[in-house]
Amino acid sequence: CSELLQKYKYMVTISTNEENQKIMKSAGTKSPPYWIGLKRSASDPTMWQWSDPYLFYWNLRSEILDFSKNCVQLDANGWNTDDCTVKYPFICYRIVILVKENKTWEDALQHCRIHYTDLAQAFSLRYPTILEMEAVDTQTVNVWTGLRFLDGKWFWVNMEPVDSPESLPSCPAKNYSCGARNIKTGVLENRDCNEKFNFLCLWGGVHP
Repeated sequence: CSELLQKYKYMVTISTNEENQKIMKSAGTKSPPYWIGLKRSASDPTMWQWSDPYLFYWNLRSEILDFSKNCVQLDANGWNTDDCTVKYPFICYRIVILVKENKTWEDALQHCRIHYTDLAQAFSLRYPTILEMEAVDTQTVNVWTGLRFLDGKWFWVNMEPVDSPESLPSCPAKNYSCGARNIKTGVLENRDCNEKFNFLCLWGGVHP
C-alpha cells in the first residue's frame, strides 16, 4: 500500500459509528476482508494507532483487538486482528482533492460525484494542514465544499449537521445558500450558488 499511500494519503480511518456502518455496508456480506488503517503502535505495543496521525484510536469492538496480531481488517461482521503479511484488498482514501476548474456549486457537486466520491464534507475539513496543502494552488480565494442550506438549517451533502455554524447566517439571502471555504481565513462562508469557484472533492476506494 506504500505506493498508493503517496497518492491517496492514508489507508481508511474510522472515527464514528456512522462511518463504520457505511464502510461495513460497502464491504458487503460476501466480500473478503479489507485492511483498514489501524495497527499496533511500534513505539508502544499496548496501543493501537491509525495511519492518519490526526485521528485517535476508536473502536466498537475493542474486545477483539488482542495483541497476538498487529494489523486490523474489516469484514461484514466487524473488525478483526490479523497477521499483517496476509494479502487482502485494502481501502485507501485521500482526504481532499482540489479541482482547479471554476464551477457553480451544483456543477461542482455533480463533478465530484461522477469523478470522485462527493464534495468535501465535515470530517475531511477537520484536517487543516492537509487541506491547506491541497488548496495551495487554488485559483480562487473561495472553494466550494459540500455545505448547503436546506429546510432552515445548514447541512453537509451527506446530511450531517454543521457542528459550529457561527460564521454562517441562520437565514441566508436567496441563492446565498451554498457553503464555501475561504482559503485565506479558513472560515466557512455562504456564497451565491451560481458563483464559480474551484472546489474540494472527497475520494476513496478499495484496491486489490
